[in-house]
Parts: sequence; structure tokens; C-alpha cells
Amino acid sequence: MSPIAAPTSNATKRRPWRRLAKAYWATTRVALSYVWLGIQRRFRSAEAYEVLVEKTHRENARRVEAAIIELQGLFIKVGQLISIMTNFLPEEFRKPLESLQDSVPPRPIDEIRARIERELRGYFRQLYERGALHGASLEEAFYVKCDAETNPPEVREQGKVVTEIGLAPALPAEFVVVRIVHGVGGVTIVGPSQP
Repeated sequence: MSPIAAPTSNATKRRPWRRLAKAYWATTRVALSYVWLGIQRRFRSAEAYEVLVEKTHRENARRVEAAIIELQGLFIKVGQLISIMTNFLPEEFRKPLESLQDSVPPRPIDEIRARIERELRGYFRQLYERGALHGASLEEAFYVKCDAETNPPEVREQGKVVTEIGLAPALPAEFVVVRIVHGVGGVTIVGPSQP
């Protein structure tokens, strides 16, 4: 098996601290807007203050939604949770986040496949270094394939991502191939089989 080149997408170049910094920045902006709202309460009539509260809730919901969509991942789940907290958060804040329940922008398939390959390659590299896989090189010990060949259009249309993994375990000394299908209904493992 030939080695698969390591992915070099923008997602792999991103540093985790930048993502965290964006989340904290969005949170800080929301918190400061409510502090400012509290200060303004002293100088406004009750009616004017109520209008300002609703406006602040809507603006902060837009800020939170924009940050969540940019950050993706677990942040989407947090946004979905916020949108259903009817007993805790005001409707003006929750309502704009309801779109996260059913219309989240999809992640690019190339980014998903690159991450699957990168993480599985790292895992199997560690197994190889511990002696669990047999081979004179990483390429002889294992391969991970998650590309256009394993994911033709008809598979992608079903919302699935197929990953093929070939392993040369130290014991027994034969090569094993496993196919992992990631889909809406969960993960299915097909194999092991021999090439």
C-alpha cells in the first residue's frame, strides 16, 4: 500500500487557542453589553429600559449565533441547548438561536475526511511505536484511506463517510482490512477481512 499524504487543509493549520480565544471574546462582548445595560438602567425610564433590554437580547443572540456557527463542533450543541432553555432565558435571546436546531451549515467533506485520516493515522502510529503493528515502516504497518474512492457521490449523498483501514498486527502476521462507515445512524464497522 502506498502512503497517504498528510492533509494540509486550513482546518489542520488552525491553532486550538485561537478557537478558544474567539469563544471567550464573544462571551466577553455579551457579558459587557449586559453590564452596560445595567448602567443605562439608572438613566432610562422603565419603558425605554424594557425596549433596550429586548434590543440587547436580540443583538447578543446574533453575536452568539455568529460565534457558534464560526466555531462549529460542540459549540453548535451548546447553541441548540440554549435555544430550548425556555424557563431560564428570555425569548428575545433564545428565538434567533432556534435556527441552530435544523439549519446548521455543513462542514466541508474534505475537512471531515482529512481529520478522520489525521486522527486515525496518529492513533495507529502510536500503536506501531509500541510494537502492536508489524512492518519495517509505517506504510507497511498500516494505511488509512478516506478519500474520493472510498466516498463516491452515492455514499456522500447518503450522509456517510467511509474509511478503510489496513493493519498488519504483530500477532498474527497477516494484514487485516476494516471499513468504518460513519453515518447519521452511527458508526458501522465492516470486517475484518484480508486483502
